[in-house]
Amino acid sequence: MKRGILKIQEDNTAVLYYGGKRLKFNPVATKIMTSILEKTCICKDKYINLNEISSELRIPTQYVLEFVQELIQKGILSGELKHHFLIVFDEISKKIKVAREGSLLYVEWLITSLCQCRCIYCRHEKYKLGANLELSTKEALNVIKQMADMGVVYVTLSGGEPLIRKDIFKIINELYQHDIEIRLDTNGLLLDKKTITQLARFRDLLTLSISLDSSIPEINETIRVCSPGSTQKIMKSIGEAKATDIIVNISTILTKKNANIINITELYNFLSKNSVDTWTISFVRPFGRAREIWSEIGVLPTDTPEVSLNIIKLMKESTRPTIQFLLNSKELATFLRLNHSRLLSSPTDISSLKICEHCTKGAFLHITPWGDVLPCLNLPENMVRVGNLRISSLRELWERSKSENLIHNKKIVDLLEDCKSCRYLNVCRGGCRAQALQFNGSLTKCDPITRNKLEFLFTHVKNVPLKK
Repeated sequence: MKRGILKIQEDNTAVLYYGGKRLKFNPVATKIMTSILEKTCICKDKYINLNEISSELRIPTQYVLEFVQELIQKGILSGELKHHFLIVFDEISKKIKVAREGSLLYVEWLITSLCQCRCIYCRHEKYKLGANLELSTKEALNVIKQMADMGVVYVTLSGGEPLIRKDIFKIINELYQHDIEIRLDTNGLLLDKKTITQLARFRDLLTLSISLDSSIPEINETIRVCSPGSTQKIMKSIGEAKATDIIVNISTILTKKNANIINITELYNFLSKNSVDTWTISFVRPFGRAREIWSEIGVLPTDTPEVSLNIIKLMKESTRPTIQFLLNSKELATFLRLNHSRLLSSPTDISSLKICEHCTKGAFLHITPWGDVLPCLNLPENMVRVGNLRISSLRELWERSKSENLIHNKKIVDLLEDCKSCRYLNVCRGGCRAQALQFNGSLTKCDPITRNKLEFLFTHVKNVPLKK
């Protein structure tokens, strides 16, 4: 089932994110949409009287009818119009959730610190303190209830390896019962037939995201530091998961060890043959273990432009899997859609942009295995930690995370030094401050990774004359 969010802004306009689309609604359309969602929650016979909506909102009936017809044509509403009645074919109130500006919508939850692998780029190495410190089943279920009460719509369960937790299906089921969409990040080693069958019960709200850096065992097992034969086991599990109609995403991290055309082509052919839904490819980032051995594994787009260009070619041609190549703070797909010269020349107002707004969109939190709450996993914890769920409620911590005293809420223009004269500022909008801190020892300096990616985009993907 496609899921969506109707995010209502302070000026009573709204943005609907649904099925990969982004639709803007004016205040009148926003009123109609929220009224339909409210009525589908309470209307048992699924007949919505549009005359009633027109009368309650004091909006002409014809406007309401035309708006509803457009939603049906776009596939957002599943139903049909008969006279002045909307006959709803499914539970749209479960498909689309309403969220006000400033709401917590997304949570990444490191549900355990335990893992069978020791990936060379693991950013969660610092969280390996032992299962005895992790949130208990009772505590985890209580956190989910708090998420539901706050209107959270999407939770990523990661780790560590989430499937190691003995209560993982209780946790998934609780999220499912509250209509919260779930992404389960897994290394795939525990995906036997029994586990896949259990996961398939939740497939209308579940995406299974499996890490696979190569279909060539020698490469994958060197990167992920797991037992011999594990790559073949993971690849077999991917096929078995797709056979149950679970949505499967494959996550690939590019390092010096696998960033070559042969590896990318072999992996693409395997994923295409098994009808994998999406393939997310990103470059290794300088956090966790990767920072310690960056000279051995770090790779950037300008180091191997032929690899990135090959991925872009596949991205344009592939029908399945859909490829997401996370090349900069705006996904590559956005770059390819836009007029490239205007990207550089059009002024961008970043006066109100906060440091972590690229990633968080003002609606995101991370939870560690033992209940610490952080707006960012890559900045030092002493800069961004807002508290612990064993001491404070999720709502309290969410409100605390908005404090202007925390570094992630600082205005980025107050921190930038090197960036003010940079030709890419309109596009990167300050990049990632955590990367700037890692490489240059300061939040105010240049983020060299984002700059490198943009140099690749403008040099190799689209040759655009840059202003001196």
